Amino acid sequence: MKIAIIGWGYLIRDRRGLDVAPQWQPDGPHLPLEFARCADPPRIVPVLVAGAPPKPTFWTLSQKRSMLAAAADLAVREGVGTHEIGQWSREDSMRKPVGVEGVIAAWIEAKGLDGAVWREPGWGRPPAA
Repeated sequence: MKIAIIGWGYLIRDRRGLDVAPQWQPDGPHLPLEFARCADPPRIVPVLVAGAPPKPTFWTLSQKRSMLAAAADLAVREGVGTHEIGQWSREDSMRKPVGVEGVIAAWIEAKGLDGAVWREPGWGRPPAA
C-alpha cells in the first residue's frame, strides 16, 4: 500500500523514529491550520482548527504496509493514542468523507495513493474545512 503521512510544523524537521521515506514533498493538501496549541517543551504549534485559512502541508510515504501500522507509527512519534491520528483510505470510500477528510480523500485520489494518516487536533474528529 502507498500510505502518505501528512505533516506540518516540527514533524517535518524532526521525524524522530517515524518510519517514512527520507524526503518530505511540499505538495500536500491545503488544510485549515493555525498556531493554537501549547506543546512540551512549551511552544505554540500549528494544529487543525475549524475555520482557519487553508495552509499548504507536506507529505511523505510511510514504510508501513497497512493503515493501522502507519497510524500507530505516527501515534508513537507524536506521543498520543491512535484516537488522535486521522486516517483515510480508498477502502473507506464506501462512506462520504466530509471536512478535512474530504479534502484529504480528494488529494489521495489525485496523487494515486491508497491512503493517508495525519495528526488530529486531539479533541475529537477533524474539524470541517
